[in-house]
Amino acid sequence: MNTRRRLRLLVAALLMLQDAAGAAPPAATPAVTWVTPELSNDTNRLGDHFLSFLMGRLPAFDHRVIPGSIGRVWHEMKSKRVGICVFNALKTPEREAVAIFSRRPLLWPAYRLYFPASRRAAFSPYLDGDGRVDLGKLVAAPLHGGITTNRAYNAVIDKFIAAHGTAHPLDSLLSIHQILTLLRAGRLDYAFATQADLESSDGGLDSLEIAGSDAWNASFVACSRDQIGVAVIAATDRLFEDQESWAEYVEPLRSVLPPAEYAVVLRSKP
Repeated sequence: MNTRRRLRLLVAALLMLQDAAGAAPPAATPAVTWVTPELSNDTNRLGDHFLSFLMGRLPAFDHRVIPGSIGRVWHEMKSKRVGICVFNALKTPEREAVAIFSRRPLLWPAYRLYFPASRRAAFSPYLDGDGRVDLGKLVAAPLHGGITTNRAYNAVIDKFIAAHGTAHPLDSLLSIHQILTLLRAGRLDYAFATQADLESSDGGLDSLEIAGSDAWNASFVACSRDQIGVAVIAATDRLFEDQESWAEYVEPLRSVLPPAEYAVVLRSKP
């Protein structure tokens, strides 16, 4: 090899090294942290599906999962950490101040008042003319109820919780799983839950419709109000606009809802 050729190769190698040194490093994949509250066994099964679906269909993000109570979810949303998300959240004005929500709602059957089946007669004095429980009457009842800490239920139940006196205080527990365990054991008289919260084979509990409540609860994907959270919600909205993707997302509810109710979930619109 002559001197001139060796020089050209050396210059080319130096230029390649210079280009490599000056090249910008690849952009880091945005990290998303999903906070997952402890739920009942059946709801966990549904939640596992929802979360796995979102993580698999949103490949532009580095997904991480941490367990935590509902209170932990909203503590993280209010913190300075970025990219905090939860796969199902009800909207309240306080939550919308710190989180951005997806557009298409996942509809859940309304909360009902659940109690041990043997205690049904105890609620007769608190029913309205249509056989629904009137929480305005129940607020002064000598009965022991349980609620999930920091859970948003609906306007009627949240008003009942806020108005509940100290004579018969409500037990506040971290998860619906704990509440249902105490309810089955007879250590609570009542609790608020949805059909999806209960075990499929649970025959020890009975329930009543709550007067004044909406027929459905609208649940959404929610993320912290930062650049990553906004990007996750934008990608989720695009995903949910596709009806085939939406049908796959809600498919597990087919096994826990009557056909007519599942059809409502399938057709939900923003």
